[in-house]
Amino acid sequence: MFAEDMALCWQVREVGSTVASIREATVTHLEGLSRSRESRAMLIAHHRSALRFEWQTAKGFRRVLAPVASLVLGLRLCVVLITGRS
Repeated sequence: MFAEDMALCWQVREVGSTVASIREATVTHLEGLSRSRESRAMLIAHHRSALRFEWQTAKGFRRVLAPVASLVLGLRLCVVLITGRS
């Protein structure tokens, strides 16, 4: 729902395949519709997804900084849950 599509594309590229888009495809996206029903759960899922993607794709120096990214995402989630603003 959040970074899973990026993770899938990343994995496809990692095994040497190509990721492409089709111009003729049409997607209708209603921003925030799913999130509005379970906003707290969706906020947690969003941050968990971003964190998982970072750990899956980080290499080299980014991998060394992954714990910092974890801390920043955790703090951001706390702030968003406390203030109610994203």
